[in-house]
Amino acid sequence: MYNPDPAIREFCQVGYYESDQAFLLKIFPKDEAHEIWLLLCRDNLQTLGAAVQKAKDWLKTGEEQARSETHQWKYRFNSNDVISLPETRFNIAAHYKGLEGQVIYLKEGQRTIVTAYQRTGFILNETGAVAESHAVMVVDSATAPVRMEMPPPKKLVFNQPFYIILKRKAAAHPYFVMRVANAELLVKK
Repeated sequence: MYNPDPAIREFCQVGYYESDQAFLLKIFPKDEAHEIWLLLCRDNLQTLGAAVQKAKDWLKTGEEQARSETHQWKYRFNSNDVISLPETRFNIAAHYKGLEGQVIYLKEGQRTIVTAYQRTGFILNETGAVAESHAVMVVDSATAPVRMEMPPPKKLVFNQPFYIILKRKAAAHPYFVMRVANAELLVKK
């Protein structure tokens, strides 16, 4: 279920580090248009939106701290650090029938949603990460579809509930957020 392989360091970066129970890892998937954030925090976040906001805040703080000499150790991997990612796989498809028939208003005029569908696939393992999202919304016109010192070793282990956040680098908001609170979606070894 967890893989402490040192090769993991090649495709991830510490985005924020407060402690071994509060950190954010940025994963570099094979498709460079995407970003993957793995957020582990002590806070009891009430919504997925709160998790996204926490991740954004932590990334901003992490960027500032990484420039400070006193905090740089948090953002570098040292030989004694442990990184253990959960091996995860899922492929989720959703047909949003509740959106179909809805009217949307654009500058060009009024349109009706004919079809709304999204599929999100995700694989995270010791060799890297792959994120894929495909969304289709068909409307009733020719409109296009919408798409220093030796610091203490860090133990970046996802062995308690955590969040997976997937987004396109160019997008302001993620296209997928999930709280993993049990081993149901993790690959058992």
